[in-house]
Amino acid sequence: MDKKKVILTSLASAAVLGASVLVSQSSVVKAAKEEIGKEDLLKVIADEELEIGDVIVDWPADTSEHKTVAEPVSEFTDEDQAKLDEADKEAQVDAAKVLSDLIATLEKIEKSTIDDINKDATITDKEAAEEAKKEEEAKLAAADKEAAEENSNAKKLELSKLEEQVAKIKVQLSSLQVSGDKNS
Repeated sequence: MDKKKVILTSLASAAVLGASVLVSQSSVVKAAKEEIGKEDLLKVIADEELEIGDVIVDWPADTSEHKTVAEPVSEFTDEDQAKLDEADKEAQVDAAKVLSDLIATLEKIEKSTIDDINKDATITDKEAAEEAKKEEEAKLAAADKEAAEENSNAKKLELSKLEEQVAKIKVQLSSLQVSGDKNS
């Protein structure tokens, strides 16, 4: 049992000593400098606690330790490649259909636009025709008014002739009445 205690005690003391040795190592200090982030450096420089030249001098020159090795892309299995090819074909078919639909829609819009333009031209012609119609109606109304005035004048003339005839008849009637009174 004493052997176990001695071994455990020596291991514990070695661990404590090893930790203190690691902390004093320059590699640990270097690692701590490397862990300082860009934002921290910018903040310290902005606060003017440190100058850029100091950072560049202390910056680690060898960055080969920090390179990330990219893993090679694994090849697809034949089954996966077949699925990808099938998906590509379906995507191409869908893209062709969408393109066809877009072309058809554009053609419809173009036709509709042309129809609207033609309709507007017809509407303009209709508007001109309606204005001409209104002008003709105004001319007819003026002609009707003039004819009515002429008719009124003609009727007035006829009325005056009729009034003359009535006056003559009244004169004849009164002369007949006077001569009838004489005869009675």
